[in-house]
Amino acid sequence: MNDVAAPRAAWDGGLAQSVLDALPSLTLVVNHGGLVLATNEAWKSYQAAHTVDVAETIVGSSYVDQLRSDATTQRWAIQALAGVTSVLAGRMMSFEMDYDLLLANVDRTFSLSVVPLPAGGAVVSHVDITWRKSLERQLSHRATHDALTGLPNRMLLTDRLTQAVQRAARTGKQVGVLFCDLDQFKVLNDTLGHAACDQVIVSVARRLQSVCRTNDSVTRFGGDEFVIVVEDITSEEDVRMVAERLRDAATAPMQVDGVDLWFGTSIGVVLTAGSTRASSRDADDLLRDADTAMYRAKDLGRNRIVLFDKSMREEVASRLELTMSLRHAVRRHELRLDFQPEFSCTDGHIVGVEALVRWQHPQRGLINPVEFIEAAEESGTIIEIGSWVLEEACRQAALWSDLTGPGFSVAVNISSKQLSEPGFVDHVRDCLRRNNLEPSRLVLELTESALMRDPESATAVLMALSDLGVWISVDDFGTGYSSLSYLQRFPVDILKIDRSFIGRMLEHPKTTALVHGIVDLAHALGLLTVAEGVEVEEQRLAVSRAGCDAFQGYLAAKPQSAEAISTMLTERATISQPLAV
Repeated sequence: MNDVAAPRAAWDGGLAQSVLDALPSLTLVVNHGGLVLATNEAWKSYQAAHTVDVAETIVGSSYVDQLRSDATTQRWAIQALAGVTSVLAGRMMSFEMDYDLLLANVDRTFSLSVVPLPAGGAVVSHVDITWRKSLERQLSHRATHDALTGLPNRMLLTDRLTQAVQRAARTGKQVGVLFCDLDQFKVLNDTLGHAACDQVIVSVARRLQSVCRTNDSVTRFGGDEFVIVVEDITSEEDVRMVAERLRDAATAPMQVDGVDLWFGTSIGVVLTAGSTRASSRDADDLLRDADTAMYRAKDLGRNRIVLFDKSMREEVASRLELTMSLRHAVRRHELRLDFQPEFSCTDGHIVGVEALVRWQHPQRGLINPVEFIEAAEESGTIIEIGSWVLEEACRQAALWSDLTGPGFSVAVNISSKQLSEPGFVDHVRDCLRRNNLEPSRLVLELTESALMRDPESATAVLMALSDLGVWISVDDFGTGYSSLSYLQRFPVDILKIDRSFIGRMLEHPKTTALVHGIVDLAHALGLLTVAEGVEVEEQRLAVSRAGCDAFQGYLAAKPQSAEAISTMLTERATISQPLAV
């Protein structure tokens, strides 16, 4: 019996053949020399269906020779031949590979596996995994592309940017990274809704692509942010021209659901040097710097293009260090309060003080509030700082109660975040109770913008505060919304006229008339008025003639310590004549 006939007899009519035929994979059994001993029904059906594209491989033929023939035209067959012969020769325990094949003009993907048999030879299986590969490609695309716009996402951006920097390092040219952010998009979202804003995002994505070259990479970074990677840049002027095209395209008017829209686009730009060493860290640094430049564009008024420079990074690092230190300032007892007096325009008596927080930094010394209050607002530490200021101001106001007559108050500035904090009214009530302070001696000052951020919620909170008996003051009046209608809506007691009006009263008659009008309006509504920023005697006389109830400014007193205020109150407690200034 020849080499084929003896093993063939064992398969014919046996259980093994039945097992083979039950397998869904295209399976055949070969001996140690590669001759085909058996095939299953799936293999036979496959060959019958693809006689044009697949050479016939039957029992008794050489599978190895067939692979050797295919290797002349199919690259995959070269690797398959090496794997099959290695398993048959005992050099490999098993072999697996995926390969692509054109069947009936359709690209298909198969998985080939070769497993040796104990008595010699091997089982060879071919499995059609086209569906699986297609699914893997879909999942891979979803993982690296934005679902809404189809643009590459942040994950793919890092890889493409790294490759772009590597190419630039070889060519000596530069890569430009442009970080684009739509201005006031949140307002648009709150007004039109998410569905309409999705249309805006898709439209902007198409517009950005339309003005870029084919080798530029447009990415949706997230939300309303896009990043464009531009290669083969030779100068700042090149990348600025690209940025201007992008801005013009993104900001061109569009119509969504019948509504005409226009919005600005802030763009931060960073350039690499041709010698930049590429790494994933380099890509992160470039994105960070472009993002920093974009925020500088917003700070400068939005709808601008700003090119990154190293000073911006230093400012960001300094700001971060400041923010991190600020988180510990309260616990380390680095904050203190100064108080700036307010004087009656009628008799010159001190009628109150405004509490002003100061930060005594252990390394940087005394830091002005202008430097850290904004950072506190952005980081959320304003809640903790504001809580400390309120507690300390109430404590000090209670100590001054014996030195002052009725009507003397301590004013505390309240941020919009504090106003919206759950339990804020309870916190104020607890501060008053702990310090045994009469509510009428506490004034809470808020800006117009803080009041109008969420008018419905602010109304409820202010009504509850007013019910406690504390006073409500509008600080910097005239610089915010100034619609005046909110004066009827909110339980306001005091208007503090912004220093910008007071500073122009002596040179601009219209400003003087405006201040007179504000005072008359306030009095008609039963409100008190305080003039801020009175620096010279002529300004004090002007605000007095306008009918202001009180004034505040360096003319009479700068912010000073609680001890200095105590001395001032003691010395002036019995003074009845107007303050001499």
